[in-house]
Amino acid sequence: MKKENFLILFFLGFSIIAFSQTITVDLEQQRFLGDVSSLNRDNFFNIHDSNGDETSRSFLEENNVGFGRRFFGPFADRSFVNPRGNFPTTAATSDGVVRPVRRFIATANPANVWRPGDNTVNASNAAVRYFIDEVDAANRPEFWEPFNEPFVKAGDFGGVTSDVITEMSVWFREMAAKIHATPELGNMKVLGFSDAFPSYERRGFTNWRDRQKKFIDIAGEEVDGLSIHTYDGVNVVGQANGRSGSNSEAILDLTETYTALKFGEPSKLAITEFGVIEDTSLYGGEEFSDSENALSIRGLNSMLFNFLEREDNTLINIPFITGRADFWYDNGRPDKAYTPALVWPTALRDTPNPDSPNLYRNNDLVLTWKQNFYKLWKNVSGERATVNSNDLDIQAQLFKRGNKAFLIVNNLDEADRTFNVSFLSGGTDISSITEKSVIVNGILDPIYSESTVPTNIFSSAIQLVNGETKVYEITYDAPIAFTKTITRTKYYGNPADVTLASEFAPVLKASDNTEHQFNFGAIDLGPLNSGKAILRLGVGVPLVEEFGGNQGNSQNLNVLPTEVKINGTAITIPTNWRGYDQNGRIEFFGVIEIDVPYNLLQASSNVVTVRYQQAVNNSGQAIALGGGVFERPTVSIASVILSVESESNDTCTPVLVYADTDDDGLGDPNDSIMSCLPAPGFVTNADDECPDDPTNVCNGLPIPGNVEAEAFSVASSNIGVSSPRGSGTAIDFIQNGAFTEYDVNVADTGSYNVRISAGADNNAGGTITIFANGVQVGTQVITGTGGFRNFIDFNSSVNLTAGTQKLRLEYSGTGNGGGFLFDLDFFDFSLLTLSTNEFNNEIVRLSRNPVEDNLSFTTASLNGEAYSIYQLGGKAILSGNYNNSGVNVNTLATGLYIIKIKNSFVKFVKK
Repeated sequence: MKKENFLILFFLGFSIIAFSQTITVDLEQQRFLGDVSSLNRDNFFNIHDSNGDETSRSFLEENNVGFGRRFFGPFADRSFVNPRGNFPTTAATSDGVVRPVRRFIATANPANVWRPGDNTVNASNAAVRYFIDEVDAANRPEFWEPFNEPFVKAGDFGGVTSDVITEMSVWFREMAAKIHATPELGNMKVLGFSDAFPSYERRGFTNWRDRQKKFIDIAGEEVDGLSIHTYDGVNVVGQANGRSGSNSEAILDLTETYTALKFGEPSKLAITEFGVIEDTSLYGGEEFSDSENALSIRGLNSMLFNFLEREDNTLINIPFITGRADFWYDNGRPDKAYTPALVWPTALRDTPNPDSPNLYRNNDLVLTWKQNFYKLWKNVSGERATVNSNDLDIQAQLFKRGNKAFLIVNNLDEADRTFNVSFLSGGTDISSITEKSVIVNGILDPIYSESTVPTNIFSSAIQLVNGETKVYEITYDAPIAFTKTITRTKYYGNPADVTLASEFAPVLKASDNTEHQFNFGAIDLGPLNSGKAILRLGVGVPLVEEFGGNQGNSQNLNVLPTEVKINGTAITIPTNWRGYDQNGRIEFFGVIEIDVPYNLLQASSNVVTVRYQQAVNNSGQAIALGGGVFERPTVSIASVILSVESESNDTCTPVLVYADTDDDGLGDPNDSIMSCLPAPGFVTNADDECPDDPTNVCNGLPIPGNVEAEAFSVASSNIGVSSPRGSGTAIDFIQNGAFTEYDVNVADTGSYNVRISAGADNNAGGTITIFANGVQVGTQVITGTGGFRNFIDFNSSVNLTAGTQKLRLEYSGTGNGGGFLFDLDFFDFSLLTLSTNEFNNEIVRLSRNPVEDNLSFTTASLNGEAYSIYQLGGKAILSGNYNNSGVNVNTLATGLYIIKIKNSFVKFVKK
């Protein structure tokens, strides 16, 4: 067992070179996690932001970084729900058309959107309407977390905290059920509950019982994924939490185990935040500290290796690296720049910046040291190949793409380490090697380096210093083909002494010198009956007294079990586990990884027994479990998992697949690879004409419809994007001569009303001139509204021709004292009149008019033709493909409408 201090709390002032360890590489053996081999970068390399800004946008694109999370949603949008809890009752459009989504998470602060007693039926109906009718594809999230970190705020709502947690869980369940019952939102997923402090082991696993387990029991069957936040640092009062290593493994193993036993398979995981909560006292009063900014990269890298091993069971992982974080500078001068940010100002201000209203910073923004996390991982992609490290504290991953291989290694230890690389295949015919390195250890200034190294670098031992992660990009003379496979499958042990209905299930409270049995069903040992197996034993062990006069005294309980048997045969128990020893914590919670001889496994069924000579400290202070129940400090066995990797000489047949960059199910014909299926992020068709647009109209935002101001394709350099209303986004910092351009797809030639949502100080304002494909089509004067963030509507009209085109909006005027004109939220286009030709082109006739419930035509040749029904104002309200039995219009209100079919427009009256 290592005696190490967690990096957030202490740092060693010296370096220890440990004995060299071995990493074994086999580039001819393809590795699968379940059915997943290909690395889906969208799953891991994201930013905690949804739009980026001028400083970071190009960097994120160049380094293959996705957008991840945004505080936004139906109940926080005061233009939709105002005041809080006043849910709109207008029904959502119900046309059966599945709406496209964009890959990001929408969430909200529970204090802004919820109170106990809020009506779940009204709220869920409103949420459905919002996501169908009030947002476009760019702002419709793939993932919705109704609340962010709600349970830690449950005590703020009054009443009994446990009752509030129950009601919050019911809220998640009902929101998820409604989303899933709505065909139009079939692409959306609901996550919950973003557990902020997953210290499940606290006080005899009461934290597990009262939070995550309760949520799973109430909402687990409805939500699409369980979201968890894992941070290295002090995030529960009085306890240090080094999540990197065995602790984060135990948190996720327990979650997977309980849901696997309860639902038949483990629930999907979503790590919607992870990183490091920095101990700011280490860095004094520095306003801009690279060392402090960089510190989270160590935790990000260490935990990322854990998450990469769970790609078959995770939906999304989001490093807590944020955008420019204007909120941090919005209420007086902060003590320092925002540490988690990818972008910083170069100076803080004592007074608001006249060029950036209310912000106590300058406008010169630069990338922070956190950029090096993304630069380190920029090129890593491909299929998994087999890599093994014989040291749990030297983490390793291996991917292969074409003639390149990526070997990534990370040092979990606080001592310097060395390792050798042993190639079972792939050790020859190397043409070049690029080495990238990040060193973040709190002792030295952070270091990022990138260089070409000799092709024989692996012929001798390589040093991996404290806090270092290395990426080796190895280029071969020719691609190396896979000739065999190895497939990892997890099997979850069912404790014989615990029922799923029990209070702490599946956690087993151990007894002294007792063989506790865990039962496993059939195991697939593979066609060769060979491979490797690991027993993952998740245990919680009280380390020290927490209360009373004996506070801090040792509980004298061992972390390691006395004996572990597989099918009656004892196996060797290691003396080490991943990461630090967890000294400084009140309870240990971690996974002990034990090698299992493959020949001990049985295909039919397997039994694991775990015995602790002393599992209870009978002289220790009793631990309160709630409800007047107490127990002596006790070892708890939280999860027992058999991780079996079976070998096969069969290989998959790679096929040509195409990148589905916008998640619309269509492949980019210009971005393809040869890969085994399934290949996450790729499809077998090459039908995407617009690879960056999920609506597949080549970034042609639909008109009629709402165009968000920030949805520009091109903008002048001084345009900014912010969130002025706490939800949604707007463009700001608009000055004389600025412009934005939008690629749009106009459905019909005609005259359109443009409703422009704008805000300006009373001494500001200006003019918007609108061009379509270079021809001026309209102007609108924007006057003061009482504030840049006080949005009101201005209406203008433009004449547009049908088809895909570019709208350019040019902004002019003198503005306020700082030269700023106005902020813009959105432009809403509605059809006023169709062109004369279109009204005269009525080549089809209705069977009867007015129409009651069924609209039909006299011409049979229309069968299968696409149709759209418009209100007279031009808003499309219903669409589909016509069949000769007619169109059901019984949901339409009484009034006058227009139906477009086969380039013809017909007015009809709905009775």
